[in-house]
Amino acid sequence: MLTQPLFAEIHIPLIVTQIEDTTKPKTNYTQQNNALNVPMQEGTAATVGEEDGMFAAWDNIDIDPFKSPITADFAPVFIKFLDPARNEKFTFPHPGIITSHFGYRWHRLHKGTDIDCETGDIIKAAFNGVIRIARYHSGYGNLVIIRHDNGLETFYGHLSALLVSEGDYVVSGQEIGLGGNTGHSTGSHLHWEIRYRGNAIDTRKFINYENRKLWWTEIYLDKSFFKIAPTPTAPPVNASYYLVKRGDTLATIAKANGVSESKLCALNRITKNTLLKVGRKLRVS
Repeated sequence: MLTQPLFAEIHIPLIVTQIEDTTKPKTNYTQQNNALNVPMQEGTAATVGEEDGMFAAWDNIDIDPFKSPITADFAPVFIKFLDPARNEKFTFPHPGIITSHFGYRWHRLHKGTDIDCETGDIIKAAFNGVIRIARYHSGYGNLVIIRHDNGLETFYGHLSALLVSEGDYVVSGQEIGLGGNTGHSTGSHLHWEIRYRGNAIDTRKFINYENRKLWWTEIYLDKSFFKIAPTPTAPPVNASYYLVKRGDTLATIAKANGVSESKLCALNRITKNTLLKVGRKLRVS
């Protein structure tokens, strides 16, 4: 965390551009005249395309200041995740197991990835960027949103503590918060999203969740990255459930039903530390 950031007027290099020909990105980038005040960081330089306006919608309150839903005529966008010339890297925010991915769940769209963690675990920034939001925000609880200079934003929700402030410049791997259970959460975990202009992306299309690394260092972002199930799907008709009784633990329920504790957690979007209340219905298959 930069406690006393040095601010200067600098131009930030454009690495996002909308394209009409999906075979290659444009090379004649448009540069805007207004400089952006961001914390000075060695090696940081850039320009934002005026037509993209990635920093024009800067807002420290609204989590989606763009209000620009993906439509049928959405033009593919060239996204460069890492710039080797700037020594950039990708850091998976926490090593915990994945308990839920992007997609419809219980008739609602789950916009990110849930990663199991303990309250107080270190959460790290995925990419270099500037902190747009670092505060308590409704269902997300303590939330950090980082704006990246390729037009993407990463969300880190349910934190127990914030280690950064709005306006801070952070680098990939920097500690930005502590895992927790704030907001609408049924157990300690990290809710992590990547968005483009306010629209949540299915990150499985460019992140290998087996080794927690990027599949590619650059992509063409088209409508398929935002595609989700057209209608919510109901739970399987052969699903089995268990009613929690006094004295039950996750371990005893798992053993009695022939399922692993990790599978129980994934089926019910809970963690091993979740308090099981008597009468709660848990899916066991």
